[in-house]
Amino acid sequence: MSATVAPGQQVGGLIAETGRTRDARRSGGGRRRVTTWLLSALSVLLFVIFVFPVYWMVNTSFQPNNEIRGSEIHFWPDNFTLRNYETVLFDPGRTPFLPAAANSLVVTVLTVIVALVFAFLASIAVTRFRFKTRRLFIVTILVVQMIPGEAMIVSIFRVIDGWHLLNTILGLTIVYIATVLPFTIWTLRGFVNGVPDSGAGDWRFIDQVEGSPTAFGLAFRSMFPGSGYQLAAAGSRHLRVFQTSTDIQQTQVVWFDTTFTLQAGTHYTLLAAGNLRDKTAKMYILTDDFTDPGSQVALRVINTGAGVVDVYASPTGGTSTLPTPFAAAVANFTATKWVSMAAGAASLRAFATGSTTFPAMIDVAAPAGLAADRANNLTAVGGVTQGGSVLTAFIFPRSVAGSKATSFTSAGILFIVDRNPPSGF
Repeated sequence: MSATVAPGQQVGGLIAETGRTRDARRSGGGRRRVTTWLLSALSVLLFVIFVFPVYWMVNTSFQPNNEIRGSEIHFWPDNFTLRNYETVLFDPGRTPFLPAAANSLVVTVLTVIVALVFAFLASIAVTRFRFKTRRLFIVTILVVQMIPGEAMIVSIFRVIDGWHLLNTILGLTIVYIATVLPFTIWTLRGFVNGVPDSGAGDWRFIDQVEGSPTAFGLAFRSMFPGSGYQLAAAGSRHLRVFQTSTDIQQTQVVWFDTTFTLQAGTHYTLLAAGNLRDKTAKMYILTDDFTDPGSQVALRVINTGAGVVDVYASPTGGTSTLPTPFAAAVANFTATKWVSMAAGAASLRAFATGSTTFPAMIDVAAPAGLAADRANNLTAVGGVTQGGSVLTAFIFPRSVAGSKATSFTSAGILFIVDRNPPSGF
């Protein structure tokens, strides 16, 4: 939604910072690539460290006893044998392995199913509802996980014995469920917290001032008005954003409630971004301080939560050669300055910062626009092929599973024309 707001004012969150210079982006890109390589090397090293014990266990199982007990190290079973597996599975002098494995499988399946059901319901309760003991319940979950299992052995034994469930699958399953349930609740709480329960929103100025734009049913990845800016009366204004619904209980849900000052003659963009449920949702006010780009085209990028990205602008997309980044390391909920470039066909490709592996996370052709048609009295429409155009590219994340909003399976870009080129009549 576009409006006129005092420069530098903050509403419900940080104002998007301006971008860096092209030289700074070049120098920063080199450092980031080195950092990426170092972190990748460290990740590989840690992977090897954690996986090696598993490999060593499997490798040892295929070696004969004399090699296992010998002093020489064998990184590969030189004398491959299945004797160890035959002994475990079929030696009548040993405890039967297959029945024991079946018991373990049954206990595991029962524990996973029951723990997931109860933990999921509990995580919904502590995330979606605001009851009096909610905070105490969450703290209790954390405290319970700090208690060592050894400290509860005696009490657990007495309880299971009192229920006459010693040496039974049900008794062991109950113990495992009680052990993993707090951790599962805490883990699923983060998952449920990341699933928004919001759909479209109604934007309303509630101060009853004449000249107040209103948007109803503004959906995810959409803007109001359809093109250009909406006029709004200057002065102190009170804006609320409600959930769109035909249910009166839902329409009373207020997402944002803020007061700010509009100054005449200045263009601004109001942006709602983030996630309501995990409390990262904020309203951002961006100063649209663009200037006439002349015969060129001005473009800026706003990242609304798709992760830190590098954005490349080139005549064609796909796997064509990448130029110098148009905007490097664009963080979540930040905006670059407008950058002027020659008018002509352009595609924007976005990659996770430091990566240039195809396919791109986003690969979208920018709108070309239309030249003025004096014969039919049609004014020019802004686009990258029309000199004098000013555009904003909003990078949106993909939808979260379970959201009421329109589903988008991948991140994308929404272009908005901030200024149409002069029509000449």
